[in-house]
Amino acid sequence: IIIEDLAELELLKLMLSQAETTRSLFLITAGLCKSYLLNKHGTILLQPVERLKELISEETKRSSLNETLTVLLEFFDLIVDPETKINVHLEELPSLAVRPTDLFQMLGHVILYAVNFAGKNGEVEIIAAPATGISGIPVTIKATSKLLNVRIAGDPLSELITSKLGHSITDGTNPIDLIYSLKEAQKIAELYRTTFEYQTVSNSEVKFRISLPVSGN
Repeated sequence: IIIEDLAELELLKLMLSQAETTRSLFLITAGLCKSYLLNKHGTILLQPVERLKELISEETKRSSLNETLTVLLEFFDLIVDPETKINVHLEELPSLAVRPTDLFQMLGHVILYAVNFAGKNGEVEIIAAPATGISGIPVTIKATSKLLNVRIAGDPLSELITSKLGHSITDGTNPIDLIYSLKEAQKIAELYRTTFEYQTVSNSEVKFRISLPVSGN
C-alpha cells in the first residue's frame, strides 16, 4: 500500500505540474488570439472562441503530418515530464486532406492522453506509414506505462486520478466515450469520416489507430 500511495502521489504531482504549465501556455495563446482578432476586425469581439472556430472552418483541407507533429511536440516539451519518452516513426508521407488546426487539435488530444497514461518513465510511440490496400494514412499512437497498478479500491483520490488516465477502466468501456479530450478528438475525426479505434493491449499498454484522408492535390 505504501508503494502504491507513493506512485499515486507521483502521478498527482505530474498532473498538477502539467496543469500549471498548460494554463501559462493558454494565456499566451489566448492573448495572441485576442490581438489577432482585434487587428482583423478593428474592435474587441465577444465570443472569441466561436470567432476562432469560424476561422478554422475557412482553412484549406491540406496539412502535413510531419510538420504538425514537429510543432506539437515543441509545445509538449514544455509540459510533458522529460522522463516520459515520445518516439516518432514517420515515413515520407503525402499531404493530408485535413485542416491544419483540426489535425493539430485531434492529434494533440490523443497524444496528451497517451502521455498521461504512460506516466513517468513510460513511453509513447507515434507511427505513420502508407499501407497497401488502405486509401488513407494509418496512424498508430501507443502508450506503455511503467507504473505500478496505482488504483486503490474504495479510495476516492485513487479512483479520481486513475480514471483520468484510463487505468481504472477495466470493464471493456471505451475511454473515448468517457473522457472529454478523447471525445473532442473523435468529434473532429468524424468531420473527415474517420474515427479513432481504441485497443487495450494489457493493463500497462493501450493503442489508438486512425486512418487520415490523403489530399487529392
